[in-house]
Amino acid sequence: GVIGSIVSKKLYNDFVKYEKDILKRVDQWYLKMDPHKEYNTDDTQYFIMKYNQWKEAFRDASNNGFVSFH
Repeated sequence: GVIGSIVSKKLYNDFVKYEKDILKRVDQWYLKMDPHKEYNTDDTQYFIMKYNQWKEAFRDASNNGFVSFH
């Protein structure tokens, strides 16, 4: 599948808009503030790395590009 530039721009804007809230939530996982979540340092670092990679992919694609899934 492919996500084109228009949807990529919307997704990039969503990643930017919600980034602080998402990172706050990840901090809560790391600090064990949610008793229903069991995440360690590697889990949280991996999540943040992937979040940033997707955000950048949609940023790049929003300029007349696309994101391709294979």
